[in-house]
Order: sequence, then structure tokens, then C-alpha cells
Amino acid sequence: MEVVVHGSNLTESLWRRYVEDPGISFSEISNLNEDESLRYSYPKRVFQGIRYAFGLNMNPEVENLLYTASDFWPDSLPGLIIYLRNRDYCRWIAGFFMFAPNPLKGFRENGPWRLPSVRALIYWASQQLAYHVVRRFADAVFVTSEPDVDRFVSLKRAREKVIVIRGGVDVPSADRLDEVDNVEGEYDAVFVGRFHPQKGVVELIDIWGMVCQEIPGARLALIGVGPLEEEVRGRISSLGLDGEIDVLGFLDGEPKHEVFRKSKLILHPALYDSGGMAAAEGMAFGLPGVSYDLLALRTYYPRGMAKVPLGHPEEFAGTIVGLLNNQEERDSLGRQARELITREWSWDIQADRIWNSISSAGLLKDD
Repeated sequence: MEVVVHGSNLTESLWRRYVEDPGISFSEISNLNEDESLRYSYPKRVFQGIRYAFGLNMNPEVENLLYTASDFWPDSLPGLIIYLRNRDYCRWIAGFFMFAPNPLKGFRENGPWRLPSVRALIYWASQQLAYHVVRRFADAVFVTSEPDVDRFVSLKRAREKVIVIRGGVDVPSADRLDEVDNVEGEYDAVFVGRFHPQKGVVELIDIWGMVCQEIPGARLALIGVGPLEEEVRGRISSLGLDGEIDVLGFLDGEPKHEVFRKSKLILHPALYDSGGMAAAEGMAFGLPGVSYDLLALRTYYPRGMAKVPLGHPEEFAGTIVGLLNNQEERDSLGRQARELITREWSWDIQADRIWNSISSAGLLKDD
């Protein structure tokens, strides 16, 4: 089997950063600079991707599976062109991993009506085009969670060709879980994710203020970066929580794992989500989770995560306090979390599940 990844120069560098010998070849569509603004790089990628697609001819003598990684135009529109030009000997699997929220409601599941921002309208409208293209032409679709499956089932596409794909996580061995025990200065909880309205990170600062009213000096670690970082830091200072909340920025690999081993809970206060795999990393270390009761999270985390009704930050804080004050309950939920991730989320399990789903869906000629 030959695997070719078509992408920018940054695509190849990202692969090689994490995979020493990926055993695949790369074909460059565009040359990007990490410092380029999205306003410039996005249309550039769309234009160069479309131009590239019109010049790509697949080998008609072999089996071709075309996978587009997202619904964003730099992926989906070139993917459509490649598919249409090679459709007699190509099957298209389209990745579609989160629906844009209703622009009149924003990033809050079942939230109140509000005036939309221009950015939200553009995001939603551009995705609608990609959605209808994918629904009409793709042979199969990868989605993130069960609630999204029905949106892609059609007369052309049976349910088994809409495949739920979750990410994978590194599951640490049992002996590594005890490397740090009762470390002075450990965190009571940790958050991992983008500092984005979808993730509820600003609201988490208010929640942690409530926690500190019940448990003075309780400490929270925030791992991540994003457009709300300045607002997050300002909120921390305005509530006088500089000594209780550490903003650690982007962490990966061992530095992030070290924080997990020093923490008691992982918090996932997302207000709108299609799955949310960031919490799974901490749960792999035996950390019990706390989240809002979003529809997608019911199938993602049926165990190991306490769920609170959306829109009830006081109850979210109370759940945190209850778990911090009850080690037996915390340990029980942590064991459930560890067991769930070990059985469902390891990379080997996920890889086998994806390949078996592709085979079962009849996307391989031998089937």
C-alpha cells in the first residue's frame, strides 16, 4: 500500500515532529509561513489547493482512497475536484468533525437567541457549502460523535458509511501513574484546551472562584493558548485568583503529563462540543472528569466523568468541591476514567477500529 499526504510544507513538518519514520511520501500543495495571518493564508490555501487539484491525476490501475481531513475549504474543495476528476477509480472519505453553531445562538448548546457576529455568519455559511458538497458527493464521511451521524445518512449513503471517529491518546503504563505522589504544590484540577468561547474557559475562572470560597487556596492549572488568553488573565486578576490559577500556556508530551500526575481532577467546561478529546488525555492518567452534560459527551464519556446541567456554574463548582472533599468517590470515578480510556481510546484500538469500519463499509475493492 502506498500512502501519499498532500498538504503544505507545515503538514510534513508536523508529521515528522511526532512520527520518526512515517513510511509515507509527501506532496506539497502550498508553502506557508507559521506567522502568516489567517486572512492571508486561508484564501491562499484555497486557491493553491484548487489549482493543485486540477493537476492531480490518480493511477487508474490501482485502488484509490481519497481522504480530506476537514470541512474547511482548503481541504474540502480541492478534495471535491480531485474526486470528480478521478471518480471512476477513487472513493472519497470526507472528514467533517464539528458543525458550526447556529450563528443566532453561538457557542452554547441550546443557548438563547442573540445577534450574530459577522465572523460567526461567515463561518456558518462557508460550512453550509462544504456540508452540502460532502453530503452529495462523498462515498463515506468521518464524524466525531453519534449525534452527527443522521445528518449524513441519505439514499446514496447508508448508515454504515457514516463512521464515528474519535481521536486516540497515549495511555500511560500503570507504573507511571505513581511516579508523582503527594507532591507539594500539586494542582487540585487541570484544564486542557483552546482559550476559545466554545471551551468555557472564561466561565471556568468564575467557577474556580466559587471553589476557592469553599476550599481556600485550591489550585487550578490551565494548559492551552487561544484568542481569549488576555481575557482569561484579566478575569483571574479581577477575581484575585493569581495565586490560585496558573496559566501554563501550550504544553505537550512529558511536561503536560507531569501536570496530570500532579493533579486530582480534569475539568472540561465546554459549552458547545462535538466530542472533546482533550479530557481523555488526563483521564488516561486516572483523573476523574467534570463537564457539562452536552449531548456528544454522553457517548464520548459514559463513565469516568461527572456531568452537570449546562448553565449551572454553581453546580459545576459544587461538583468539583464534592469530589475534592471525597477521596473515595474521586478514586472510584478516576478508576472508571482510566478503564474507559484504556479500553476505548488507545491509538492501536482506534487504528484497528477505523480500518475495520472502512472495510465493513465496502470502501475497499476486495470487499
